[in-house]
Amino acid sequence: MKNRTAIAKRPETLLDPGLGALPLQAAVLIGRDDELATVRAQVLAEDVRLLTVVGPGGVGKTRLAVAVAESLRGDPAFSDIRFADLATLSEPTIFASTIA
Repeated sequence: MKNRTAIAKRPETLLDPGLGALPLQAAVLIGRDDELATVRAQVLAEDVRLLTVVGPGGVGKTRLAVAVAESLRGDPAFSDIRFADLATLSEPTIFASTIA
């Protein structure tokens, strides 16, 4: 696994710096075209500064967010997309510093 740095124990969080530090996905996103289009449209909306994707664990929130981020590659407004893994946080007081 050349050029990859593990930031957590989960295999989907192996990062490839050449891809803008987004988590590599083990499989493609299937059957989520409507959700992908909805989230992408919200991210691109001028009046939206923060979008939160919520739902129970394991439904694919991270995979959907990463797919949206990947779809925005090449858009100058999103030239510096980064992934902040918040799943491992145990203290809410380190939330802001983790994102920063």
